[in-house]
Amino acid sequence: MDEDDDFDYLGADVNLAKRQDQDKYDEDDDDPYADLPEHPPGHLPEHPPNHLPDHPPNRRLPPRKPRMKPILFYEETEKYYEFTNFAPYSVTFRGKEYPTSEHLFQARKFLDHRPLLAEHIRRGSDRPRFAFIEARRFSPETRTDWKENSIEIMDEILKLKFTQHAKLRRLLLETGEKELIENARQYDDFWGNGADGKGRNELGKALMRLRTVLREEDREAAAAAATARSKGKGRR
Repeated sequence: MDEDDDFDYLGADVNLAKRQDQDKYDEDDDDPYADLPEHPPGHLPEHPPNHLPDHPPNRRLPPRKPRMKPILFYEETEKYYEFTNFAPYSVTFRGKEYPTSEHLFQARKFLDHRPLLAEHIRRGSDRPRFAFIEARRFSPETRTDWKENSIEIMDEILKLKFTQHAKLRRLLLETGEKELIENARQYDDFWGNGADGKGRNELGKALMRLRTVLREEDREAAAAAATARSKGKGRR
C-alpha cells in the first residue's frame, strides 16, 4: 500500500497530504436514524386541561438553570483532542504497549483468534490511521461478535487510557457534568454525532460513563482515607 494513499470511511481513495488524521469510524454502517417528534404522542396533551389555574399575578417563577454548553471534541488543533482515540497517548494491555487507543481498539478485532494480525496493527506504525486502515483492509477476519461487543470493549480501552495517564484523568473530571460530543460530523454517525448532529455519539457517551466511574472511585477513596484518619486518631 502506498504510504501516501488512503481511503475515507466509504472506501474512496484520497490523498493523505490533503487531509489530516481524523478520528472516524462508522464501523457499523448504521442506517440513518428516524427523527423523534418534539412531543411523542401520548406524552403531552394537545391542549392544557381547562381546570389548571394560571400562575397568580406577579408571581415570579424560579429562574431556569442555564443549559450547559456541551464540549465538542474531534480536531487535532482544538481543545480536548485528547479525548479522541487518535490522540498520541499509549495504552498498555496484557503487558504490551499500543501507540494509541485506536491501535488497541482496532487490534481487539483480531487479538484472540488472529494474534499475528493484531500484532501487525500494534507494531506496523505509530500512526493511528494505519491501525484504522489495516483493520478495514482485513475486515473479513474481524471476530464475529464484534458489533455486539464493540461498545463494551471501547469502555474497557478508555478506562485503561484515562487511568494510565493522570493528565487525561484530570482533564476528563474537570469537564464536570457537561455533555461530551465527538464532533465527527459526516465521518461518523455511530461513535460521533453524524452530519446532522443526531448521530449516536457512542464515544462521547462512553467518556461520560467513564467520568462517572472515576468520580465515584475518587469519592470512595476519599471516604476510605477519612475513615483511616479517624481510626488513627482514636488509637492515640
